[in-house]
Amino acid sequence: MFPCGFDCNGDWGGTAFIDSCGICVGGNTGLTACIQDCNGVWGGTAFIDSCNTCVGGNTGLTACTQDCNGVWGGTAYIDSCGTCVGGNTGLFPCGLDCNGVLGGTAFIDNCGTCVGGNTGLTACTQDCNGVWGGTAFIDSCNTCVGGTTGLTACTQDCNGDWGGTAFIDSCNTCVGGNTGLTACIQDCNGVWGGTAFIDSCNTCVGGNTGLTACTQDCNGVWGGTAFIDSCNTCVGGNTGLTACTQDCNGDWGGTAYIDSCGTCVGGNTGLFPCGFDCNGDWGGTAFIDSCGICVGGNTGLTPCIQDCNGDWGGTAYIDTCGICVGGNTGIWDCDTINAVQNFASGHWYKLYPNPVMNNYVIIESDISTLEIELTDMLGKLIIAQRCDNFGGKCKIDVSAIQTSGIYAVRIIRNQRIMSVIRIAVMRDR
Repeated sequence: MFPCGFDCNGDWGGTAFIDSCGICVGGNTGLTACIQDCNGVWGGTAFIDSCNTCVGGNTGLTACTQDCNGVWGGTAYIDSCGTCVGGNTGLFPCGLDCNGVLGGTAFIDNCGTCVGGNTGLTACTQDCNGVWGGTAFIDSCNTCVGGTTGLTACTQDCNGDWGGTAFIDSCNTCVGGNTGLTACIQDCNGVWGGTAFIDSCNTCVGGNTGLTACTQDCNGVWGGTAFIDSCNTCVGGNTGLTACTQDCNGDWGGTAYIDSCGTCVGGNTGLFPCGFDCNGDWGGTAFIDSCGICVGGNTGLTPCIQDCNGDWGGTAYIDTCGICVGGNTGIWDCDTINAVQNFASGHWYKLYPNPVMNNYVIIESDISTLEIELTDMLGKLIIAQRCDNFGGKCKIDVSAIQTSGIYAVRIIRNQRIMSVIRIAVMRDR
């Protein structure tokens, strides 16, 4: 350490000192030491401006300013049209546009025309054919037409379809295209859309002809004249047959004729030509009936008739129960059956109720074991039941009979019919 003394400010033991600029600073001077400016001058006034450049002081430079575009140190400026141009504006100083306006915005478009700005014109565009300013356009069929395409715009057809192929035919109907209809044609009578046609006889009929189609005659010939005569035979036309006539008995196609006695005989008359009849009488009227017997005339016999069973000369008859019995019917007379027939003497049988209104019949007998068979009146077996040790009474279930009518109950013992009893079954149906 050095001994204390006066500093540059005259203070005994003070700390003031001479800085790089030759000025007493620090201590009690109230001054700070000078520093170097951006230009390297101690205590200089040069500084970094907004453009990051050292200006002022000893630099000989002035600080940069903002141009009209707001850029520090920028070169943009206000041109003659009062517009900020140049610098970072991307704009050029104004001049005359294609319309002669200073600073105007008119320009030459792709068609070589000055448009925009004060021209009142808009720039031309490409048409659908790629021609600038062309007149080609998309029509209703979505096709580029007109202009330089060489195409014309599509139109609506009669069905309302743009570019459709429907058309008005000779019948004044819209056909073809999307109509689903085909054009009318001339019929065989020359009428457009007419309904006349060539029939099976090769004649134009129907429609406006006033003619009807020919038909097949009974011989299968189209337009033929064959017909069904009164004997139901196809005659005339190409058949080679003539229509039948009535014989003397009034039968169409009949073979009856007038015999030598002037009588209509043969055919369906049942008469023989005059001569001997079946009884041997000349010109007699006896004849063979349906039973093969000579009757009538001088025979004194009458012709046989059909019985109630439909048998000629049969012996079947209607019994007191109103049923055709006997003869070939195979059915017994109810007066015989309704009586309790005891084929084995010494035994008795009783059946009730009769008529039967419910589903059961009671049979009483003095025999303990019996076979019961119930049949219809044609002998068809319907019910068979065995009665064993029934104490004198046997209950027969007749519910299987669904139809009202007369039925036969056969009582059998040891394979012998002991009795046959007729019963009436009544059903509400």
